[in-house]
Amino acid sequence: MIFESIRLTNLFSYYGEQDIDLATPKPGRNVCLIIGRNGFGKTSLLNSLKLLFAGVHYEPLRRAVQRSRMPTVKQYVLGVGDDWWGIMNRRARSDGQTRCAVRLIWSEDGGRVTAERSWHIEHDSRNGEESLTVTTASEIFRDEDAQQFLDR
Repeated sequence: MIFESIRLTNLFSYYGEQDIDLATPKPGRNVCLIIGRNGFGKTSLLNSLKLLFAGVHYEPLRRAVQRSRMPTVKQYVLGVGDDWWGIMNRRARSDGQTRCAVRLIWSEDGGRVTAERSWHIEHDSRNGEESLTVTTASEIFRDEDAQQFLDR
């Protein structure tokens, strides 16, 4: 599996659509370093990828938010008061935007794969469940079938 690109939309510290292009590795150069000062999104990037593969039901990811208690799935998505404002970028939420998402494109032996997990958030309620889609060269998987594909 070789990551080609990552798109983060209003997720954690990322406002708007932010594309990270991971060029095809050259022989002998197959490592990508993510560096930056504190507070510039390194952990947000990693947590976004964890969210893509595991979803908000993954307890270890939710447990990392607060040391004293683990938020419920709804609290993790929407936030809990001033302690934790949820997965959606604060600025995007205050600007009235309602969608946050993570998309990853990678290549593997079977060809190119695109996976995207998104959430629709309005005011203080989550409309419906999170949406997950995985697209391969020959098939499109949605929700539970897409999660099973990612689990494999």
